[in-house]
Amino acid sequence: MIGYRFVFGLATVAGLGALALGLIVWIFGGNLIMLHMIFGFTLVLILLGLSLVAVFTKGMRGLGTLGILDAIIVAVVGRTQTVILTGHLHWLIQAIHLILGVLAVHLSGTMGLRLLRQKKKYAETGSISPGGEL
Repeated sequence: MIGYRFVFGLATVAGLGALALGLIVWIFGGNLIMLHMIFGFTLVLILLGLSLVAVFTKGMRGLGTLGILDAIIVAVVGRTQTVILTGHLHWLIQAIHLILGVLAVHLSGTMGLRLLRQKKKYAETGSISPGGEL
């Protein structure tokens, strides 16, 4: 359980860090994009890991699939947003990236808590593994 809690905490810090830095860059400008990308990349990797575990856990397959899709889309949009819809409508792409990022933070938190609860439930009942059923 310590591993899930550590990953959950790291996802929270990475997500809030990426969100704060992204908003600072968006509103005030600045040269914090690389740091924002490091926090975002960390969040995406954690979300992918949690999503893969969730895909193979009974009752969480849909949430895991959504997490994988969101992680891929938020990374692609974030990496290519400087060339998408340039000009006065670029704020739309920035807003979409923001919404996808908030969704990534929410999904990682939701999956982390559900996996913690399932692991605790299985530990109490004496089962071997919380996942495994395909």
